[in-house]
Amino acid sequence: MGKKLLQQRAGRGTAVFRSPSHIKVAPARYPPQEKLGEKTLIAYVAELLHDPGRWTPLARIITANGIEFYTVAVEGLGIGQEIQIGLEAPPLPGNILPLKAIPEGTKICNIERRPGDGGTIARRAGSYAVLVSKTPGKALIQLPSGKMAELMENCRATIGVPAGAGRLEKPLL
Repeated sequence: MGKKLLQQRAGRGTAVFRSPSHIKVAPARYPPQEKLGEKTLIAYVAELLHDPGRWTPLARIITANGIEFYTVAVEGLGIGQEIQIGLEAPPLPGNILPLKAIPEGTKICNIERRPGDGGTIARRAGSYAVLVSKTPGKALIQLPSGKMAELMENCRATIGVPAGAGRLEKPLL
């Protein structure tokens, strides 16, 4: 008789194998586009937070009309910094724009696969995607793995590289 496999042990669902979700800060997602509206909004970074289980810090962002959400913090983002969200926003680090408004060759992160899903691509510390080209209705991006993906042009993305990239330079003891 052998031992139980690790998968079989984990299936019991005891505290050893469950994720401690009570210590998570919040989901890192963009708010729905209906809440933001069509025009460009000005928002401020209220706080930078450490989220357990995630190497990338989170930024708590508050818009001018009172909407509060958490997103992946990019390198160079600071507390009190003004960011812009929308089609006419300039392509500066931290700003959130649709892919059709981002210039080609820009490093982007937290990209939506489908418009309104909140951002799912390139959210790990130091990983980023590059906007390669745009065609009517579609945008071609190079993923962190090197593969190419064609996404809809109204998917949103954050300009910049997620913070926390130097985590592998110092080993954990």
